[in-house]
Amino acid sequence: MKKRLCAIISVLLICLLIAGCTSESEPTRSEAKVKSQAEQKESMTESTTTAESETTTEPETQAPQPANDEEYIENIIDSGGATNQAILPDTNYSQPVHVSETVSGEISYIISNYTNGSMSAFEKAKAVHDYLVTYVVYDGSDQTRCHTADGALVDHRAVCDGYAKAFMLVMQNLGYPCQLVYGWAGEYHAWNVVCLDGAWYQMDVTWDDPYVNGVSYGYGDGSNLSYSYFLLNDGTMYADHSVMWEYNPDGVPSCTSTAGMEWINGILTTSYSPGSTATSIAEGVNSAAWYTSQRYGTFYILLDLNYVGEYTAAFENFKNSYYETVKSGYGVSNINLNAWTESIYLVIKLDVSYW
Repeated sequence: MKKRLCAIISVLLICLLIAGCTSESEPTRSEAKVKSQAEQKESMTESTTTAESETTTEPETQAPQPANDEEYIENIIDSGGATNQAILPDTNYSQPVHVSETVSGEISYIISNYTNGSMSAFEKAKAVHDYLVTYVVYDGSDQTRCHTADGALVDHRAVCDGYAKAFMLVMQNLGYPCQLVYGWAGEYHAWNVVCLDGAWYQMDVTWDDPYVNGVSYGYGDGSNLSYSYFLLNDGTMYADHSVMWEYNPDGVPSCTSTAGMEWINGILTTSYSPGSTATSIAEGVNSAAWYTSQRYGTFYILLDLNYVGEYTAAFENFKNSYYETVKSGYGVSNINLNAWTESIYLVIKLDVSYW
């Protein structure tokens, strides 16, 4: 009996020991749920962190993009790119032409004082062209300004891209589509195409502001005014200008109309009076001698360059022949000759003083 009682007590002790061990190692259902949620959240956090570390890369470092052409030009000049050639644009970005408040004021001044509502599109283009030739001096001494519209319209000193930006801005403000063209014309160069009455035309204001006999004309002096590159078609312009297409990502409209050239030629042949047109040096000299004998103080002879040849040689031939013709007589005390090109003509201006 005693042995049996001891056995029962031993069994009870063993059961108590087993129950105690189980309660310490196994959580309750509630504890197990909390633990499971915590472990799941920790697992998800680790997974997300790992995924982010695998996909996240450092952002590429890029040079700040110039806000406009003025900033871009300053960067080019600062890096040693000073030049009187056109500064070609960055092909990766588009820098709009900077328009300062002063430039806006100059644009308004030109439109208000040199154009009016009764003028045709051709007449307005001519007015803007003539203003720039007369009041802008070709000068690249201020490199940070000469390539900008500020250089042309505010400082009145610019190189080709300054002229072209100025023409573009004024024409756009007049309501005519106009854009820059970058290309090659013996060097990097810039000019315009402009849309008038539904047709596109080539325009190079810079080359219509030429040096004549090595002379540069100053502010307000339009005596070198030329129309050789005024409202041309592609065939005429591309004889000595080439588009660099990589710097014109928006393309360049085709200019096929000859109406602009016909219009300006008609203006030229009737705007110089007294005067006459000629297709040979001899014919021009005879006309000039006749006008001299009639004692006109100032007159013009227009020589057709298609017939009389290269500008400088034609002028020298005319001058020598004219002086030889009029040196004996006519009562002339002094003769001043000036010449420039307009469209297809060599225009010779004669100022004659008499005894």
